[in-house]
Amino acid sequence: DNPPFNQVIRKGLITLDRMFCYLCLRDYKNGYINAQKCLGYFIPGSNNWFIFLESYFLLCMQTGNYKKAYEIFNMVNKHPRAGKPFPVRMEKWKIYEAYLHFIMELNPDEMFPESLYPERKFQVWQILRVVPEYSKDKRGYNVMILIVQILFLLIRKDFDQIISKAEALKTYTSRHLKKDEAYRSNCFIKMLLVMEKKSFDYELTRRLTHKYYEKLTNHQMTNDLSASIMEVIPYERLWEYILEELRISEEAH
Repeated sequence: DNPPFNQVIRKGLITLDRMFCYLCLRDYKNGYINAQKCLGYFIPGSNNWFIFLESYFLLCMQTGNYKKAYEIFNMVNKHPRAGKPFPVRMEKWKIYEAYLHFIMELNPDEMFPESLYPERKFQVWQILRVVPEYSKDKRGYNVMILIVQILFLLIRKDFDQIISKAEALKTYTSRHLKKDEAYRSNCFIKMLLVMEKKSFDYELTRRLTHKYYEKLTNHQMTNDLSASIMEVIPYERLWEYILEELRISEEAH
């Protein structure tokens, strides 16, 4: 209400903070309301615009609004200022791109008609060959990479490679994921390790991971704010995709 402080940039930053808080709270309805307000506050190409689009992208991915997430990704990827002046920003978007293309591979015909595909095709091998550097991990990016690698390998029925990734998951968990700081990620990784240990058997995996699934669903994302960034797609939904892939794989044999 004070004219000297009634500035567009201040309103935009407050609205952006609200949007991120609602994302952490999983209050997606109010998250979208504030996202729409943010659209009118930030200049395309500005640092705050890129920060806003990252939160907006995560909001869309976590709510299953994948087409909108695709549009947001293209807005960022095609902008001439993408990656400037912070190259690490685009490293994060490469991980986001991998999760987006995982969804596209699950059901490309219905969600993403050919006309929506970018000129530059996503190269799966680029994400599969990444070796996480644990000593440099500070924001959970490595666990995001390891998980999406397993997702792509599962689609391709490359179980041998998943087995080789299991040791990396164990190492990462023991070194970097403290139970009180990353409870949900711990639960999800334990579920992946059970899947590998039980030789990707659908029924055994489903039954033996049920206790971890309940712990996961009972532990709200709000208790771990980093999860709002680490979980590009909520672990509960990812696990549904994984079980479905295991079931389809068994039926094919």
